[in-house]
Amino acid sequence: MTSRTGMIHFSTALLMILLLALGFSLPPTARAQMDDGDITLAVTNALLNDEGVTGYTIDVETENGIVTLEGTANNLLAKRRTERIVTTVKGVKAVINRIEIAETDLTDFTIRENVRDALIYDPATDSWEIEADVKDHVVTLTGDVESWQEAQLAEKVVAGIAGVKDVVNNIAVDYVENRPDREIRQEIEEALAWDKRIDAALVEVNVNNSKVNLDGIVGSLAEKREATKTAWVMGVEKVDNSDLKVESWAREDRFRKDKYVDKGEEEVEAAVRMALKHHPRVNHENITVDMDDGIATLSGTVDNVGSKRAAVETARNTVGVWSVKDFIAVRPSTPDDTQIRERIENAMEADATVESYEIDVEVNEGDVKLSGLVDTYYEKMEAEEVAANTYGVVEINNNIKVEDSWAPYTWDPYVDDRYVYDYNWYEIPTDIGYSKDDWELRREVEDELWWSPFVDRDEITIHVDNGIVTLTGTVESLGERMKATENALEAGARAVDNDLNVIYGPEHLLD
Repeated sequence: MTSRTGMIHFSTALLMILLLALGFSLPPTARAQMDDGDITLAVTNALLNDEGVTGYTIDVETENGIVTLEGTANNLLAKRRTERIVTTVKGVKAVINRIEIAETDLTDFTIRENVRDALIYDPATDSWEIEADVKDHVVTLTGDVESWQEAQLAEKVVAGIAGVKDVVNNIAVDYVENRPDREIRQEIEEALAWDKRIDAALVEVNVNNSKVNLDGIVGSLAEKREATKTAWVMGVEKVDNSDLKVESWAREDRFRKDKYVDKGEEEVEAAVRMALKHHPRVNHENITVDMDDGIATLSGTVDNVGSKRAAVETARNTVGVWSVKDFIAVRPSTPDDTQIRERIENAMEADATVESYEIDVEVNEGDVKLSGLVDTYYEKMEAEEVAANTYGVVEINNNIKVEDSWAPYTWDPYVDDRYVYDYNWYEIPTDIGYSKDDWELRREVEDELWWSPFVDRDEITIHVDNGIVTLTGTVESLGERMKATENALEAGARAVDNDLNVIYGPEHLLD
């Protein structure tokens, strides 16, 4: 094996052999050092286990905790997803993404037409004054919107179009009013405190002339990215995160204990409403929030399914919310069914992830039925999201079959925009399609938990019997409890019996 001092480079093929041969297990001393070779193995393992990227086409280098990615991706979303996955690995301090997008036969003219249609027919972007120019498969966006979040959403919609190699986002943010620095700082601090994905105990916020500086320490690169996004509240002109350092020890319990303490229901309700206000897909004025014993009940009306789902996900990410009941009704000014079907089919054809020829679309009074056969749960989920973000859709029945139905898809709050367990068609597979010895599986579960920046491995005991993993011990939150289950599945567990106790959270939600 190449020396772990200096720059480490492994080809993907060699890494796959090593991962299989070694069972991806590292001795305690190597784990404690968390050197570059260990990080490279952990990153590669994470990429190979994700259905949304082609990990076998990516080469990984690590030097002083800085990970460099090279290789090819099928589309721009996969390239960006690959980078987000890397940020969730413990010990990664920065990512240099040199992945190239695979060549396509699509012309700039076709891409420009597809981009234009995507922006027009997406319910969240149809009213924005955005122009798109395409040259050599690179899209440049210009125009004016009222928030940074709106500009980012427009870029994300465009990045999902097949053939797009990059997006230059020159959209200007034209704030309705100027805000004092003190007010901006207070809102950012509150937003950081209420977001489950960020432990901000060691983060300091400074604002000068509407320019934000984030200083201090967070426990993972994924948290740094989320903290930076959260800082873009109304009135902010720039966010500088260069002084925000990443140290894995910042995930220790002593820095998180104040995050999950019991919150007053009125406080939580107000925090959810504020979070909804910041989401560019949500018309927050039409949504009512009611908290009762950790359960957020959302009601009201929206004009598209994507807005409904974004509201639920936003509430779920708020501290103090342990479960969400969704009573939001979708009430669009419905186009005729033929028009809805054509829009969905055109959007799928232009989508970079979905193989549209594999999917059939039927529409009856706004109710959409999807059928066909795709390779993975990830593609099935993406197909549903394309339909959800089409104006006029009221409900979706996703009857698409999955060829690799034995392979579990696990949700990551730092990688995925939607919560896979909200889909009534998804159940975690109990037969992963291959077997491992119990001792080998136990070691791999230990490694998955240890490398996760979201789980405190020291508080968890692992028992394996015939491929079934039982987890006992204590964690701080329901999110950490769920992530432990997913880590065990990613390691290859046939099933997981999660008996972990949760320090903060209503007991009735653990059954």
